[in-house]
Parts: sequence; C-alpha cells; structure tokens
Amino acid sequence: MNPVRNIRMPSGSNERDRRLLPGEYELLTCAIREKRNPWLLAAFELAIETSLRQAMLFKLKWSWVDFEKRSILVPLQCRGAGNKAVPAQIPLSKKAIATLKDLPRTSTGLIMEPSQNAIVCAWKKILKQLDYQAGDLHWHDLRHEAASRMFEKGLHPMEVASITGHKNLNTLRRYTHLQASDLARKLD
Repeated sequence: MNPVRNIRMPSGSNERDRRLLPGEYELLTCAIREKRNPWLLAAFELAIETSLRQAMLFKLKWSWVDFEKRSILVPLQCRGAGNKAVPAQIPLSKKAIATLKDLPRTSTGLIMEPSQNAIVCAWKKILKQLDYQAGDLHWHDLRHEAASRMFEKGLHPMEVASITGHKNLNTLRRYTHLQASDLARKLD
C-alpha cells in the first residue's frame, strides 16, 4: 500500500488583485443612486469603509453601533473563527458614520433591512447595466479596495490588520494592492 498515492498537489492560486479603477467608484455610486436603493448604496459604502465581508455586513445590528466611540462592538458569539473572524471592535470613518446615520432604523434591529441575497442581486444588475464582463468585479473585491485604501491613508500594517481581522501579515498582503504611481510619489 503506497501511503502517498491519494495525495494531490495543491492547485494554483486564483489570487485576485482587483481594485476600483480611477473614476469607477463614482460610476458605481451614480448607477446605484439612479436605482434609488439606499440599502445597496449603504452596503457598497460600508464595505469599502469597514472592509467587512458581505456576510458580516448583513449581520450587523444597530445595538452594536456606538456613534460616540465611532465603532461597532461585535459580540463574542458573532465574531466567527479562523480566517473568517471579525475584530471585537470595528472603527468607523466619518463617511461610515454618515452612511449609517442616513439609514432608517429597521424593525428587526439589523442595520441592513433587505436580505444579503437581495443586495447581491441588485449589485449584479448594476454591474450588468454598466456592461461589466462576468467576473470582472466581485463584491469581495471591495474588501481588497478597503484594505488598500487604509494603507494609502497611512495606517500601519498592524492597524490595518486590527480592522480587517487578518491574523497574519502574509494574508493581509494578499488583500493589499497599492498603486505604483502612489508609491513612486513617496519616493521623491
């Protein structure tokens, strides 16, 4: 009996490096506003401002939001585990605060009234309307955008990791895609 017979080599990585292109944020925001769906716009903006995964974004509750401390306090039982874990506290930018304050309060206590699926379907319709090629832009790419923007704001890797929830810097590196032109300006 050969003990290594059933061992398979890992397949190649499908690591994505997609970020929003210049003007793309404005294009998407405009298209979302035309649909008059405040939930989709809020989900889009909060995804970029907080780096939250889609599933966690739709689990957020109003009772977790502390506007005074500018943070979301995630209870232990809701943080998840492993590579899908969420930090205990998620700091909120001024834009995230404004986005949250613009949303109506829901009867369920959840920040997002519609289901995750409803927002994803609306997102896909926007992409189709804008004639995006299949697979060109995924919702999860907004998490990459968020991590990259945090670095561009000058946050330290440990600060970014404490917001994104990445357990090691190698994984955080996979989510960070800095623009070469921005790095070149820093070299001057």
